[in-house]
Amino acid sequence: MFLNILFIIFSLGIYNIFFYSFFRKDKTLFFIFYITLIIFNDFIFIQLSYLVTENVSFLLKAWQEYLFLFLIFILLVKKGGFNKKIFSLLLLLLFLSFYGIINSIINGYGIQDSILGWRMYLLPILLPCLVYLNGGFKNIDTNFFYKYLQGLLFLLILYALYQNVIFNYYDGQYVIFTAENFRQKGEYVLRKSLWFYDFFGSDHMLPSWFNLVRNGKIRATSIFVSPIIFAQFLGVLGTIFMAKFVYSKNRISTSLMIIITLYGIYLTQVRAVLIFYIITFVIIYFDKKIKHNNYLILGLPLVLVVITFFSLIFFKVGDASTVGRLDQYEELLREFKIMGFGFGSDKSIIAYDSLIISVLFGLGIFSLLYFKLHLIVLDKIRQLNLTVVNNKTYLGVGLISCFSAYTYIVFFHFSLGSTPIKFIYLLTFYYLFQENEQRKM
Repeated sequence: MFLNILFIIFSLGIYNIFFYSFFRKDKTLFFIFYITLIIFNDFIFIQLSYLVTENVSFLLKAWQEYLFLFLIFILLVKKGGFNKKIFSLLLLLLFLSFYGIINSIINGYGIQDSILGWRMYLLPILLPCLVYLNGGFKNIDTNFFYKYLQGLLFLLILYALYQNVIFNYYDGQYVIFTAENFRQKGEYVLRKSLWFYDFFGSDHMLPSWFNLVRNGKIRATSIFVSPIIFAQFLGVLGTIFMAKFVYSKNRISTSLMIIITLYGIYLTQVRAVLIFYIITFVIIYFDKKIKHNNYLILGLPLVLVVITFFSLIFFKVGDASTVGRLDQYEELLREFKIMGFGFGSDKSIIAYDSLIISVLFGLGIFSLLYFKLHLIVLDKIRQLNLTVVNNKTYLGVGLISCFSAYTYIVFFHFSLGSTPIKFIYLLTFYYLFQENEQRKM
């Protein structure tokens, strides 16, 4: 009881500082709170759940909903001055929100499940869009932001390295685990290496240990709950650093960041992220060779998608899980519902490995608006990148490259609501604000 009250008081103080910092002329403190909460969300609130009751934990971790209501209120009392194009994106997002939730309820799914689905689908885009419209990215220095990313990378890799080292020490001796001896010692070594082990429990963690261990080594997760999420986040950071390398005079420092990022990916042992890097490398490389166009940005990943499907269908490339994705696409063709099932359906949020499949099941024909939304944002970044060259250009190039890479990934991975996706949305609206609005001031 005492800890519950203590953490409620402490969190109220933190959230008050967070929201109050929004009204400051210099928004740097607000930005630090916002980006840190996005990246450390799982790490903070899973740890907190060990100390407080379930209801208190639920109240304390709902910072995104609090921020959404706060920003909506600020927008309603604001007297005009909106960027009309960004405001039109907000209206589209609100329409999709309304449709996805109401359609879910009509289809018999509960309000709570419907809102949780909306939280994954659209809240990660709505928040930075509202921050943009309310001027929340004002006076945030790009160099400071880049230094924040550098510090963040070091922190993530140090923790991943720590996980990697302690995993193989058992009773003071260094052990290379095999399938045989791991079954005897697995619970102990996983619990000491993975900070989220007790949150999910042995019943969940032990049967899926092969997703967390490969070649006798832990697949590092750092502050995230999955090596895949960690690897994708490093893929985004690495892409930003690669773009910075192209537009930087101090390439030694940037090269070091790229090497550290690649080492982090090695610790995760996630091979799929290599395709992410291949796509982003090609986009960044051709940025100074030819003018960016949608044929390259979207064409490259879509060609790779076709090649992947061709390999899966005719050559059975990959393991059973990879080939099994074909069955999911067959199920989409059989059970697709033109109006969709809404955000509350399992088909929309947890049943499939592909974001594409999930969105089509969730929104039906209105999925076209969801995908169109991303194309509009991508085109805005591309147009700015073609017309403006300054110290923020690397961010635009990096974002274009990430959008291109995720065009491939969403066909084979469910990424909705994940930290890398939230981080990309934040970067996107931050970049758009800096280039569109800051130049007017």
